[in-house]
Amino acid sequence: MMKKKKAIKNILIIVAILLAVGGTVFFLLLYKKSQEGATDKGLFSFGLTDASGNEVTASADMFAVYGITSVDSSEVTFPVDGMTSSLEIEEIYVNTGDTVSEVTAILKFTDESVETVREELTAALRTKELAYRAAKIEYEQNKITYAYDEKTTELEGKQAGTVYNETIATLSSSVDKAKKTLAEANEKLSEYEEAMKNNSYYEEYVNAQAVYDEDLAVIKEKLAEWGVSWEEITRGVRENYSTLHDQYVTILSKYYSVLEADAKAVESAQTAYEESTSTLAAEMEMLKLSIPGLEADYANAQKTYDTSILEAKLTKEQTINKADSASKEYETNIEKAKADYEQSEDDYLDAKEALDTFEKCAGTGTFYATEKGNIIRTNARKGRSITSGSSIYTVSNPESMTVSVSIGQENIAKISVGDSSIVYLEDSGTYSAVIKTINPVSSSNQGLVTYSVTLEMTGNFTGLSANETVTVYLGMGGLQQ
Repeated sequence: MMKKKKAIKNILIIVAILLAVGGTVFFLLLYKKSQEGATDKGLFSFGLTDASGNEVTASADMFAVYGITSVDSSEVTFPVDGMTSSLEIEEIYVNTGDTVSEVTAILKFTDESVETVREELTAALRTKELAYRAAKIEYEQNKITYAYDEKTTELEGKQAGTVYNETIATLSSSVDKAKKTLAEANEKLSEYEEAMKNNSYYEEYVNAQAVYDEDLAVIKEKLAEWGVSWEEITRGVRENYSTLHDQYVTILSKYYSVLEADAKAVESAQTAYEESTSTLAAEMEMLKLSIPGLEADYANAQKTYDTSILEAKLTKEQTINKADSASKEYETNIEKAKADYEQSEDDYLDAKEALDTFEKCAGTGTFYATEKGNIIRTNARKGRSITSGSSIYTVSNPESMTVSVSIGQENIAKISVGDSSIVYLEDSGTYSAVIKTINPVSSSNQGLVTYSVTLEMTGNFTGLSANETVTVYLGMGGLQQ
């Protein structure tokens, strides 16, 4: 069975090649006849004229293929977008084979379904309109905000150097403060250690005691020499000293006041000495304990300074770079905001168009033909429902005709979309056509590659009907005089 199918397939390929070769030979023979001076209206005169009415002839560099004519058809769908509700068909007014125009009623919808869809589309329009108005306000606000951000960013870029220097100064101050605190603690500790080492507090006590002892010895010596008692000099200075003895008492009384001051100095020095052996030692110990923490504070301040310097430098560079690109970022933000706003506007216009289209094609409850021609299929049925994009009917248009041909790979480079071509039917004569589409490879069998090409008939082609086999001459580019 497979061998039989393969044999039939090969035969068809051979027949196609022979037909193409035969058409080309036929074309060459007719071309030769025209070159010999034929005066009748033959294949190569085509009966075509240019804009000035002059008869034109085609280039000899052409090739011929066979094609099939077809009348264009189009499917008519319900043109309202955005419907979720459906329209219920109450009546169908046309049948297959009917000829319709723009005034032909196709079908009728129920009043309830028409009102339901109308309410849906109206509500959708209202929602889209509110969203559009809100988007418009937001867009205007965004323009102000983005403009402010742009100016602020540019200003920050200009101030980046100053901010960087201030940051450096602050960080340096922290390091200097920690360093100074540590230095003062070490200096105080050195002073305490020096005092403890030299026993300066004890020396002060000894010196004060020596002064006291010296002054006391002088007083005792004079008491004995002058015959004055302790009781007399401790009573204070006498105002009347008529006698020499009274004068001695007054002098020693004054000297006794000095001795009292010496005693206080001794007491103070003794207290300082005693405290130095306990309080100073405690303070020294506290300083020793605090110094590692102060050293750590200084080290952390230095580390923070080093790290923050890099961060501050990076921040400065980023701020400057951001300022340099502020204008571009502003344009990008505005473009996005505008795109969002325009999308909202498009949604609103689409909703408005949907409602307008609905009112136009179904608002009265009756749907009229939107494509004229002969109905070849009705897809709508009474009692059924349709919604957006539902197929209603398919119509053929005898005023529009195309020809489909297959082109071999060896000739495909000779043609382009828009090229003129000649369609020939022996009983009817020649017609003009233009290449409409050239599709990619449509088939490849045993090394034979073909392309599907569609031509659109132009001018008067009333002599042609659908599904006729015609000879098509291609490769001429535009027609030549």
